[in-house]
Amino acid sequence: AWVKPNSTSKQAIFGFKSSTGCSNYCNGGLYIYNNKYTFNWFDLSNYQWLESSTPVTTDNFVHIVSTFDGSSIKLYINGKLENTYTSQTNLNYSSGMNLLEIGYNSRDGIKDAFNGNISIIKFCKSKALTPQEVQQNYNALKDRFGL
Repeated sequence: AWVKPNSTSKQAIFGFKSSTGCSNYCNGGLYIYNNKYTFNWFDLSNYQWLESSTPVTTDNFVHIVSTFDGSSIKLYINGKLENTYTSQTNLNYSSGMNLLEIGYNSRDGIKDAFNGNISIIKFCKSKALTPQEVQQNYNALKDRFGL
């Protein structure tokens, strides 16, 4: 995702879930939370949060990527690895990911709407991007966003 938030307060860049009736954060998404870029998911028993070390700013676009290769979840900011979570459980996709919410995510009936600009969001369902591919994608578009 390429985003430029107008605020550092809690907000969703995108969310995904299996149905309209799910509660909490459903199956996860990409957020701004506690002034950090955060990927959230359900690991079959609990919600997990993987935070960036880079604080959120409102002055530039940011390239955010999260990958899952079957054994670890990685979070990248502007082509650089920020954080990794290794889990023995899988993401809970047993009921499918039928709904994708761009610019918000439902939470207990509340929508955490994104406050800012979302320029590009891409999903790669067939495989996890490698660190080299994340860097390549960042480099290919960074000049467009003045980085």
